[in-house]
Amino acid sequence: MWTIPLLFQKTKQPHGAQVATILLLSFGFSPVTLLHAAPLNVPKSATTFTVSQIYSSGDYDLDVETEMHATLFKVAYRSRDWGGSLSLPYLDITGPATVIYEDIYTGDLYLVDVDDENRSGIGDAVVSLDRTIWQNLRNRQKLSLGAAIKLPTANEEKNLSSGESDISFFAKGHIRQKKMLFSGQMGYQIMGDTEFTDYNNRLFVAAGLFHMIDKHWGIGGGIRFKQASLDDRDDQLSINTFVSHRLSKPWRLGFRINWGLSDAVADYSLGLQLSYTRR
Repeated sequence: MWTIPLLFQKTKQPHGAQVATILLLSFGFSPVTLLHAAPLNVPKSATTFTVSQIYSSGDYDLDVETEMHATLFKVAYRSRDWGGSLSLPYLDITGPATVIYEDIYTGDLYLVDVDDENRSGIGDAVVSLDRTIWQNLRNRQKLSLGAAIKLPTANEEKNLSSGESDISFFAKGHIRQKKMLFSGQMGYQIMGDTEFTDYNNRLFVAAGLFHMIDKHWGIGGGIRFKQASLDDRDDQLSINTFVSHRLSKPWRLGFRINWGLSDAVADYSLGLQLSYTRR
């Protein structure tokens, strides 16, 4: 959401970096954001400021639990046709990281667990940009294409980042039927390779359903899948449920629970999200 023999070099794929990326995707594409774009009378522009407090715990198929507390800051701008966002987390992680060793002669990969009791700092930033290519205001349907880049702003020596940039291309959309909102996203991530390790590029898919109970409350759920970056690692698969509450006209509060269905993601994570929208 991390003294090498002469025959080996190393690259890092720490749990901190994976968890931070997963949480950025999980909390960045939320029904709270979609609802701002769903009404029939679409505003010319809107800026949303969001802060999320996140906790996750999981063993990632290891003997030791890894716990993470994260504060995620996000600012997003939305016009009728264009949207963009910047996300930046602050991470505090307790638990092991995974170091990937590669035999430079055979190309074989070896995973070694490194016991890091605690590490904290700024995580990797994510910048995204998308454009609406089709929308039906009468039926409240929308389809957008976009791209996102992960910037290695975290401290690699603290095992908070892979130290490489990744870029993703995606399509996302939603369909609103009365009080129901169906949302989906599909994309492809081009991984940043290190000097000694070539990571697999990855397909990812997410889908969600949101029900507006009344003008103040809503509830929903979703599922997310992402291919593994290495052949001997599990794909990422998780499900979630969430509640949204409108505090006043510009303020919204959301609560989310994620459950991991594979060893590549945390067993569970909790998130509390507060957002303010300025039109």
